[in-house]
Amino acid sequence: MIEDMRIRGMGDRAQEAHIRAIKDFAGFLRRSPALATPDDLRAYQLHMTNAGASPWMFNSRIVALGFFFGVTCGREEMKRHMQFQRKPRNLPVVLSVEEIAALMAAVPGPGLRCRSWCAECVRCASKCIPEPGKAAVHQDNTAGAGQN
Repeated sequence: MIEDMRIRGMGDRAQEAHIRAIKDFAGFLRRSPALATPDDLRAYQLHMTNAGASPWMFNSRIVALGFFFGVTCGREEMKRHMQFQRKPRNLPVVLSVEEIAALMAAVPGPGLRCRSWCAECVRCASKCIPEPGKAAVHQDNTAGAGQN
């Protein structure tokens, strides 16, 4: 496996990570990973999930196993039994115009002039955002879909 990684020009750290992943898999199996079955692979993936492995760790081990089975062992069919985890994406928090105004009113700032100017920017921005499916009409009377 080390020779296969070197032939493909993998960096030292990538090689170390792949070797560590295969050692972990072998420790789980308590036998040579080259003898693993699809059921062994499924059990290992379930083991990592139950152990709370992060999606990054889980996926990096799956990549290493894919290399091991596909390149080193010549067992491409084992790749069909490998599943990657998806990291859930959190949507960003978007404040309403009212929430921004309340936040600005509560925050001590350099003075009322600055706060007033910021509030005007918020009001202007809320007027420039078109309703879905409608074009925005700007002060210079040009039409556009939310463009400035």
